[in-house]
Amino acid sequence: MHLTQAELLLVALLVITLLAMGVGGAAVALARWEGLTVPAAISRGGIAFAGTMALGASLAGLFLMLK
Repeated sequence: MHLTQAELLLVALLVITLLAMGVGGAAVALARWEGLTVPAAISRGGIAFAGTMALGASLAGLFLMLK
């Protein structure tokens, strides 16, 4: 099975999104475990989610450009 570049990009973004959701959830759980308030924990999770998405999308774009 050969994937086109568009299909490969969509699969990569799906995997990155799932990974970022896991990272964000873990960050929220760890922040709550530290004793932070719920809004602060959600904020920390959002920052972790956004950072993971930005890094993952950059790496996916770089990979597709070099392919």
